[in-house]
Amino acid sequence: MSPKLIAALNKQANQELHAAQAYLAAAGRMAIGTDSNVLVDVAQASEAERAGLAAGDVLLQVDGVAVHTMAETRGKLAGPLGDDVVVKFRRGEETDSVRVAREPVRK
Repeated sequence: MSPKLIAALNKQANQELHAAQAYLAAAGRMAIGTDSNVLVDVAQASEAERAGLAAGDVLLQVDGVAVHTMAETRGKLAGPLGDDVVVKFRRGEETDSVRVAREPVRK
């Protein structure tokens, strides 16, 4: 293979990797410096909003695994676009779970 072809294939592979590691749009804006994963914003018309997640929700689990830090949460939310994750959250005194499809992070 030529160096030009190798470079083109590497570029394509990197783009596909980034797409496959897309995060749930809502998780992009969590409170930093807290003991929990508090959503501070949910993108309008996102899968997270359609599933019912809202600002102020505290993320507790992703696919049945407890998450305690933003890094843990992002790691669990990463995966192939369109695949669903089950997110358990607390809103006030109530806890609930929703199924959310992964989508690209919105800027």
